[in-house]
Amino acid sequence: MSLTQRALKELLIHRDDGVFVNRVSTPRGRKAGQTTGNVKQSGYVQIQIFVDGKQVRFKAHRLAWLYHYGEWPPGHIDHINRVRSDNRIENLRLATHAENLFNCSLRADNKSGHKNVHAFGKGFRASVQANKKKHQTKVYDTVEEAIVAATLLRIRLHGNFVCHGGEEK
Repeated sequence: MSLTQRALKELLIHRDDGVFVNRVSTPRGRKAGQTTGNVKQSGYVQIQIFVDGKQVRFKAHRLAWLYHYGEWPPGHIDHINRVRSDNRIENLRLATHAENLFNCSLRADNKSGHKNVHAFGKGFRASVQANKKKHQTKVYDTVEEAIVAATLLRIRLHGNFVCHGGEEK
């Protein structure tokens, strides 16, 4: 079972806004010109396509990559703006697993309200993971100082995959 760029383009159109549209009517009643795909609980868009007579589910961002570049992505795809349902091609980039993790939102179990910042004794410390190593700053008196330190550390360690605006939950 293999889906090629050519076969995909015969079935779907990938619009500039990142949405897929049926090029032809489907056996399950979808009409040509109708948008396709469902946003799953994970936030990713999933699309069902018949390939070799079997119904197969694909993540839309992986289909977008195939549609535009003619090959399946060799690894992870990162949504640059961290919106998993935004499948505009300019919002997608190849990433390693670690790079994909760099560009993520605030963890649900975060207690400080700020990415990579935690209380430490009577102050606050920033710690950032990169290359399987934990990098920590000194202890700061204020959370604001630790936020600045965490941001600078992420910029240094994560390069183009640095997560800006990761303070919101």
